[in-house]
Amino acid sequence: MMSVRGEREVMSKSRQVTPEWLREEIVRLAPWHYDIKVTSDISTRVSLDADRTTRAINDDVSFLDVGPSYVSTLKAVYPNGLDGRSMLDCACNCGAYLFWAKELGAGECFGSDVREFWIRQARFLLDHRQGPKDNIRFEVADLYDLGQFGLGRFDVSFFGGIFYHLPDPLSGLKIVADLTDELIIINTATHNGFPDGLLVIEEESRELVLSGVHGLNWYPTGPDVLVRICKWLGFPETRLQWWITEGASHQPSRLGRLQMYAARDKSTFAHFDQARADTDATTRDTAEAKARRAKRDSVVTAMREQYLACPGVTQAQFEEDLPDLLRQNARQQALWAIPDD
Repeated sequence: MMSVRGEREVMSKSRQVTPEWLREEIVRLAPWHYDIKVTSDISTRVSLDADRTTRAINDDVSFLDVGPSYVSTLKAVYPNGLDGRSMLDCACNCGAYLFWAKELGAGECFGSDVREFWIRQARFLLDHRQGPKDNIRFEVADLYDLGQFGLGRFDVSFFGGIFYHLPDPLSGLKIVADLTDELIIINTATHNGFPDGLLVIEEESRELVLSGVHGLNWYPTGPDVLVRICKWLGFPETRLQWWITEGASHQPSRLGRLQMYAARDKSTFAHFDQARADTDATTRDTAEAKARRAKRDSVVTAMREQYLACPGVTQAQFEEDLPDLLRQNARQQALWAIPDD
C-alpha cells in the first residue's frame, strides 16, 4: 500500500508544476503565518495581495518574516551549523523552522501541529520547495499525543509559539524535554503586569487557527518561571536571548514575548557565552570611551569660556593653544592623583 508521501509525489509528478500553478496553490492554501521561499523567485508573500475569498480560511493571520532572525538564533549556539543534529518542532505551523534548520545542516526532522490546516502547508512546501528537505516528516497531532509516533530522541527541539496555548504547559514541555538530548529553544508570549516567576491563567478561542484547541491556557510572566521549570526538567543551563515587555509585534499590549535557550550541559553554550562576553567587553570599552570623550568635551568647554573671557583673545588663538592647554590639564590631573604623605 502506497504511503501518503508516495501518493503526493505521484500526484506532483503527474501535473506540470509551473510558477503560475505554485502561486495559485500558495494563495489557495492561505493565509500563511511565515514568509518562506518556495523557489528563488516565489515565496509565500504572494498570498498577501490575493483575493481573500480564494483563501482556505478567512482568519486574520499575522505574516512574519523571521527566517534571518531564526538562523541567527541557531548560529548563536552552533556557529558552524547544525552538523547533522536531529530536530523536533512540536507546533510547526507550515514547517518553516525545520526547512531553515535543514539549510543549516540539520539531520532528521519531525514537525507536528494540532491543526491540519498548517500541516497541509508544510506538506506542500515539502513537495515543492527548493532546497534541502530530506528526512523531514510532518504529522497532525496534539502535543500530548506525540507518543503515538514512537519517536526517537532529538538533539534540538524548538518549543515556539505553543507554551501559552496549553492547558498544562509543564506536562507539554516535559514531553519535549524527555525527547531532547541537547538543547531546547523556547519562544513564548509573556504576560505583563505581574512579577516574574508566575503563570497567569486565561481562556482563548478554540477555533482561530493561531490559537490552541483546548480553550484554557497559561502565560509565563517572564523568564524566571521558565528557568525554574527547565531546571526541574533536567535542563539546568539557561540563557535568555531576548525579552520584550512593550511593543511586541502582533500582540495585545498586555503581552510581551521572550526567547531563551535551555541545555542539559553548560558546554553547549561555549560559543554563545564567549560571544556574549566579547560583546559585553566591547560595550564596556565603548561606554568608557564615550565617558572619556564627554569628560574631555566638558574640560574643553570650561577652558574655552575662561580663555575667551580674556581681553583680545580670539577663537582662532584658543584652537591653536588647545593642545598645550590639554597637556597642562592632564599633568595637573596626574599631580592631583598623588596622595599626600
